[in-house]
Amino acid sequence: MKKPHTSEAEYFTAAEQLSQYLQGFSSGAPSKLRALALSDWQQAARAELRWRQASFVRVLDYRLLEQLADGSLDLAATALDLARRLEKSDKI
Repeated sequence: MKKPHTSEAEYFTAAEQLSQYLQGFSSGAPSKLRALALSDWQQAARAELRWRQASFVRVLDYRLLEQLADGSLDLAATALDLARRLEKSDKI
């Protein structure tokens, strides 16, 4: 199901990429694909995203972790600010 913030082109590109992963995984065996259809993939994907976020946090030093934990440093805001600055510099 397409999410509202995803364009049709982005959705079909992502769906095709996923199909390619599935084809490689299944080696053309329909039974392997049917087995995959029985799981809660949204929950699994959320767990994987959470794990990847935690992996990034693990490389930060103790001082930064303390500041993130007490709210004096906002990783999301810092990341978005940096993304905006990088996008702006790409347009110059």
